[in-house]
Amino acid sequence: MDTITTTTKMDYILNTHVGDLPWETFVSLLITNGTLINLGIAAKSSMEIPYMPVLFNQLKIVGSLVASRHVVNKMFEFAARHNIKPEIEEYDMTTKGCREGFKRITEQQARYRVVLNVPRNLAL
Repeated sequence: MDTITTTTKMDYILNTHVGDLPWETFVSLLITNGTLINLGIAAKSSMEIPYMPVLFNQLKIVGSLVASRHVVNKMFEFAARHNIKPEIEEYDMTTKGCREGFKRITEQQARYRVVLNVPRNLAL
């Protein structure tokens, strides 16, 4: 991941990536009072996040685990063995796609998860 080419700041970043990321880049994409939500597990036991942007921009960094890696792996094995696949709605990560996805969520019409796909031309 070298660069992210966007000038748009975000209220939330939901990170489901498993592994280390350039945290400084992600922190720089958040608006004041923005939130970085980590659901993935980093390879290291600590995250090197720049403190000053977090402090001056009043950012929140939160995280949660649904289950241990072992339990999640067993779940994936079970799903693969029984050909169980998630029901998702996919939209492009564009203004139009975000509006459509959020409209489906706010109108409680989404089945069961809305996924915004990052365009391939966005270099991460």
